[in-house]
Amino acid sequence: MVQMNIDGTPDLQCGSFEARYCYLATLYLVLIDLGPSIEVAGDIQLTASTEPIATTLLPGTYEAVVAVERNLYVKSIRTGAFDLAKGSLVIHQGQPPAPIEVELAPAAGVDGVVRRKGKRVASYVYALAEEDTAGGNFRLFAPVESKPDGTFELAGLAPGSWTIFASDADLGLDVRDPSDTAYWRSHGTKVQLRAGSKAHIVVHEAPGPPR
Repeated sequence: MVQMNIDGTPDLQCGSFEARYCYLATLYLVLIDLGPSIEVAGDIQLTASTEPIATTLLPGTYEAVVAVERNLYVKSIRTGAFDLAKGSLVIHQGQPPAPIEVELAPAAGVDGVVRRKGKRVASYVYALAEEDTAGGNFRLFAPVESKPDGTFELAGLAPGSWTIFASDADLGLDVRDPSDTAYWRSHGTKVQLRAGSKAHIVVHEAPGPPR
């Protein structure tokens, strides 16, 4: 079972939608025993209704990632006393897990311009959380595309430190592997964010790493 809570009273901008149809986030539980990016629990849609959601997990070891629909971030994911930010979720045969509790909270954002050799360009823009950013690595690693004039906007970032970088390629990085992200961190723009804030930056598109 998955239970969602919202920290504070943010404006969810549901408009005329009923709470159960106002989608806030999608939780993916990835079975890492079988290799990366294998989703066996399906996509668990979290809505403003915060009603518990029944789900069935096979025995194995899981990691959690979340795609947030609005300007919220995942503050924590816990099952019982265990914090999934500190390790993987292990499901044992014949031992059903405690409910998975997802806490969302108001997020920060970044907007700005991507430049390549001084010119504004369309590019893929990425956000990498630094180690001091609680909940940052729950965020689904996916780019936003800047417009032809180079402008972009990133939402749903946890308060804390981030590296924002741009590439002309759609990358598939393992954000938990320092060797996979070190090059891009060294070629990005550092920002410090507070809940509800928005930073305005210029990002210089990074060339691909040397081979």
